[in-house]
Amino acid sequence: MRYSIQLIDIPKLFTSSVLLFFICLSAHVNAQIMIEENIFTDRIGKTMKEVLYETDLDIDGQLAEIKAAIGPDQIWDFSNFNYIDSTVTFYELMVVDPDDPFLQIPELAGSQYVNRLTFIPGSGGVEDNIMTYIYTSLIDSEWTVNGSISMVDLDLDGSLDTAIQYFVPANLQIPFPVTSTSMWYDSTNLITLFDGMEFISSIMIDSNWVQGYGTLITPYGTAEALRVHNKSLNKNPFLPIVDESNDYDFVTENDLFSASIVVEDGRAFHSVRTIVDGGPLATFDFEELKFKVNHVSPNPFENFVEVDITMLEGEEVTFRFISANGTFNSFLKKQYLNQGTQRINISTQDIPAGVYYLEIRSGKIIQHIPVTKI
Repeated sequence: MRYSIQLIDIPKLFTSSVLLFFICLSAHVNAQIMIEENIFTDRIGKTMKEVLYETDLDIDGQLAEIKAAIGPDQIWDFSNFNYIDSTVTFYELMVVDPDDPFLQIPELAGSQYVNRLTFIPGSGGVEDNIMTYIYTSLIDSEWTVNGSISMVDLDLDGSLDTAIQYFVPANLQIPFPVTSTSMWYDSTNLITLFDGMEFISSIMIDSNWVQGYGTLITPYGTAEALRVHNKSLNKNPFLPIVDESNDYDFVTENDLFSASIVVEDGRAFHSVRTIVDGGPLATFDFEELKFKVNHVSPNPFENFVEVDITMLEGEEVTFRFISANGTFNSFLKKQYLNQGTQRINISTQDIPAGVYYLEIRSGKIIQHIPVTKI
């Protein structure tokens, strides 16, 4: 059996949508909401299933009213958008085993909890399977993420590799309690360790503040919610470029559903969550390897890249660039490739300078290759 597993972008996952999970809210006076830390610990030992529904890109015109609705007693209506993709994720929060070998990594040594994430195919959207373990702590009413361990077949050779990401210092997620006037900030370095090579992936500066409260309406239902603005600045230490991302997260009282907006590419999301009763998480079958990327050159590149790829069978393949923080997403081309080794030339003239992943997809097999545009 061969495997294809995608490495999760931890900063994006735990910054832009940090309040979209693990948060069950209690009523406060004047229809406002306050988040207490027990709603994190109450999830220990439980497995949650989340279905995330995504709209198309660039629907800013349809989002204008929601974006402008800041302050008290607002109405945020996500019920009439066209949701075209969905992604299914299982979250399982556990107390860290004291014999966990990854606690030997100094940055993970103080972790109290580990959250197992499993992504599986939904009705559309992400088609590959992912397994990642997120190490967290709750100390002095502050929930932080220390790092993650991912089992990844980066080179698509059929065997699993171990990729480690950790924060220096730990990445602050939520300082409890959170109310309609809460604000919090954090700065950290994201370090990646793979195959014995350690490097700084990015320097992150996060700002979070509650912009208002009101009523959230989604296709799932209606409830009182907080609106949280997350602003994240990401800088590669070797480039002068700084990537900025902005997200609006709308968090409901009982955490059964929520919504969000990604400002940079004009997408909207809504999420539905349920508790999975009993038994371990499902196991998943992985597709057989269909292609192998031999190399991508030049790297760094300017106006083009050339992909040397071997197809084990004829298959339609898509190529696109995704910025390191996920805010830039450029579809490049889709074409049928015959069996055998070939070189594909891709124009990059319209892509801004920066750090990217070149995504190559064939069926459910995906490979992400780090590249730099200069």
